[in-house]
Amino acid sequence: MRKSLFVSLAIQNIKKNYRTVIPYIFTCVVTIMMYSILMSLTFSPFILEGFGGATVATFLSLGLGVVVVFSFIFIFYTSGFLLKKRLKEFGIYNVLGLEKKHISMIVGIETIITSVISLVLGLLFGVLFSKLAQLFLFQLIQIDPTREFTISLTAIVTTIGLYSCVFLAVLLNTIWIVMRSKPIELIRQESAGEKEPKANWLVALMGFITLGAAYYISQTITDPVAAIMYFFIAVILVIIGTFCLFTSGSVVILKALRKNKNFYYKTKNFTSISGMIYRMKRNAAGLANICLLSTCVLVMLSTTVSLYFSMDDLLSARFKRNVIVTGIGTDEATVIEADRIVNDVMNEYKVAPLNSVQYRNTFAAFLINGNSFDLIKDNPSGYLNIIPVSDFNRFAGSNYTLNDDEVIVIYGKNNYEYDEINILGEKYSIKEQVKNNDSIEDYSYYTYTVVTVLVNDYYHLNNLVRDSGYVNERYTYMFDLDAPAETQINVIDSIYQDIKASEIMSGMAEGQETSRGNFMQLYGSFLFIGIFLGALFLMATVLIIYYKQLSEGYEDAKRFDIMKKVGMSQKEVSSSIRRQVLMVFFIPIIMAVIHIGFAFNMIKRVLFVLNMHNDQLFVICTIGTIVIFTLVYGIVYALTSRTYNKIVNSKY
Repeated sequence: MRKSLFVSLAIQNIKKNYRTVIPYIFTCVVTIMMYSILMSLTFSPFILEGFGGATVATFLSLGLGVVVVFSFIFIFYTSGFLLKKRLKEFGIYNVLGLEKKHISMIVGIETIITSVISLVLGLLFGVLFSKLAQLFLFQLIQIDPTREFTISLTAIVTTIGLYSCVFLAVLLNTIWIVMRSKPIELIRQESAGEKEPKANWLVALMGFITLGAAYYISQTITDPVAAIMYFFIAVILVIIGTFCLFTSGSVVILKALRKNKNFYYKTKNFTSISGMIYRMKRNAAGLANICLLSTCVLVMLSTTVSLYFSMDDLLSARFKRNVIVTGIGTDEATVIEADRIVNDVMNEYKVAPLNSVQYRNTFAAFLINGNSFDLIKDNPSGYLNIIPVSDFNRFAGSNYTLNDDEVIVIYGKNNYEYDEINILGEKYSIKEQVKNNDSIEDYSYYTYTVVTVLVNDYYHLNNLVRDSGYVNERYTYMFDLDAPAETQINVIDSIYQDIKASEIMSGMAEGQETSRGNFMQLYGSFLFIGIFLGALFLMATVLIIYYKQLSEGYEDAKRFDIMKKVGMSQKEVSSSIRRQVLMVFFIPIIMAVIHIGFAFNMIKRVLFVLNMHNDQLFVICTIGTIVIFTLVYGIVYALTSRTYNKIVNSKY
């Protein structure tokens, strides 16, 4: 048999099945484009050689891993749909005399054609949109590009190699199915009906239990560290619960509705409920996937947007003043040298420190058991922050006095619950508890326990805790500057250079303006990856919905034709179609919003680790994300339901 015939048949098949082939090619093009864009950005000299480029590249490489896994799974998913629609066609070829190796050759040629088209278009759009993506990323992390745009050959070669392997795997899977099937089975495969699924109460109950457990964990968690640990457990439980509820729980509910005669025996309810029960076993996995993908989009966008727009709050929480100078050690020489360096730089730039705070402190690691702080070398459970009461009185304008066996506790969110503290066997009574006035770092949001105390004999306690394992002794001098951002950066850099040049002390200088770039790169990268992956998952959601509407349209056409023949009017049939589409379409998004609502507390705790404490902003971003996503979802519904209606109406 001439090879040109195989090529001709392959091209004709692609044209004939354009309604399903074009979305498949679109899927491949978008995933290839996104991978090549991320790949080119990861190895871009703009990013790698820029300030903080390593951090940005790390987050981009994590996104690459997600795209690779997602691409493999989703391309297999869409190709599986195409294969199912064409099994009857392959069977007819076999009956007409084509051998299975000939069918495999046709499929191979089709795969080569669609793969080449996908790779060429994907790489082309990847190159075209890489510059736009680069400019968008630079805008988020506030970096000015200093070089002309270059095309990454590494990204192109890697993309071709990776997706060639993906397409080869798809081809081998298709050939395997064709070679193992019998002609009659292939002909009957597409038209094989689904038996009515049984109401599996055990699986449904498992779904309710696992989902309830995930919701319970999310609502009761309070510790940010525990929230991170349990977050992945909760995600697994939500995935299991969602699939169980859609596959079995939905059938249980639908059959319960069918038993309600007053509800079921109405024309509009009868056709909708019976049709949903009949198809639910096949639709459940797709609905669960839509729900979980929608949840991923909502979580990623709401969290990354919240982090990005809370950067000013994050900087204020991290830096109590515009400039923070830290000397290593608390000896008198370090204190004098640090003060001298700051004063010299202030005179050089003709600026004055405002709201200055100067104090010595010791930060020591301990094993905390109630109110006892015990010696520990590894894996401390908390920290003790020791400050001389005299230093506190100087910058706070207070006049606290203490005996050697007394301390004052500085608290953040909550009071300290004990009346005394036992530090390595020495007992100190708590004379008073004072609310943190934002002059000292507030550790109440940290992922570990920190107790800040004011003491009278600082050096005695300092010497006592030195052997506790991890001890950080330091002198802090922080202040505000009424000066432009550029001047603040110059002041901080000058102080830091003088500290490096000093033979008396070591330490560092930092501030809000010098750290703003790091924050921008960190959270700007978060937002970029969130938007990028959110768009990818949204595309997947749209395509799953489209294929779902397409397959259901072909499956429902004959059934609605029968309904019309037995007496249902055109209006009643159209109403039944609309109700079924609405039920199938909006259940996943409703469930996704419920997931987000219950996960809110846990996500909020996880964000605490990233210094995100603005709950109001997170609420606004979450609600805004849900509203925008629902609008997009509604537009997709309008477009795909039109395709569904055309298929159904054209058949009857």
